[in-house]
Amino acid sequence: MAVSIDRAAYATEYEIFDRALASERGILVYRESEAKCFDLRFRLNKARQLDRELNRRIYRDDPLHPMYGRSEYSAIVIRIEYNVAGDRWYCRLEKAIIEDVEIEDIPPPGTEEEPDEMDQTAD
Repeated sequence: MAVSIDRAAYATEYEIFDRALASERGILVYRESEAKCFDLRFRLNKARQLDRELNRRIYRDDPLHPMYGRSEYSAIVIRIEYNVAGDRWYCRLEKAIIEDVEIEDIPPPGTEEEPDEMDQTAD
C-alpha cells in the first residue's frame, strides 16, 4: 500500500488531532475493529510526521525556532484499547500530562539532603 505524502490526504487526522488538543484530557475515537484502529494510528503518526517536516521547511531559516522540526501534535499519545463492556475498539488520544507526581532536583553528593543509602541493584 502506497502512503501519501500530501497533507491534504490527512485532513481527517488533523481534525482528530485538533479536537484532542482542544479537549481537556483527550478523546476516544471508536473504530469497527482492532485493524481499523491500527490503520488510524498509522495515519495519525504519518500526519504528525508530515507536520514536523512542514515546520522544518517553514522555519528553515531559523533552526532555533521552537517549532523547527516539531509538531504541536507530539503532545498527544495514541493508544489502541478495547472496551470489553461495549465490545468496541478505539484509539485513545490523550494529552501527555504529568500530574500527581513529586519531582525534585537531585542534591549534590555529601549533602544532608541526599537520600539514605538505598538498595541499589543494577540489574
